[in-house]
Amino acid sequence: MAKRGKREKPVLGAEYILLVTPYINPRTGEKVTLIGLRTVREFTNFRYDLVVQPNLDGRTLTLLIQGLSAPELTLPAMGPAEFRLERKDFEGTYDVVVSKHNKMFDSYTVRVTPAEVKVEKVPGERFSEIVTRIEDW
Repeated sequence: MAKRGKREKPVLGAEYILLVTPYINPRTGEKVTLIGLRTVREFTNFRYDLVVQPNLDGRTLTLLIQGLSAPELTLPAMGPAEFRLERKDFEGTYDVVVSKHNKMFDSYTVRVTPAEVKVEKVPGERFSEIVTRIEDW
């Protein structure tokens, strides 16, 4: 009988992609910071909404992922589930925490200016990735 080795956990890729970027709102022309969160998984039947409860406490923005919501329009569409938040007053250094059901946390430190966002700290093991350009989201 062959000897079995220690079972290793499979390495899983990111489940979510966090976006923090300067953005000009096309409807109002205002300069804002766009904070987005989307699933890596693409859904084939609907374009679901990612239900996220944002909470800004001082210099910490927590994005609590609560699940998926079916779209209001039931037309078939393909793509990831998304959440978007625009902030006018989001400049300086912030901790952005992505939380899955208040059980798992990824904490990023970002420096936000009107021209760019720099990522200063990323967590070690994580279930999300961060990007600072909308083209990479």
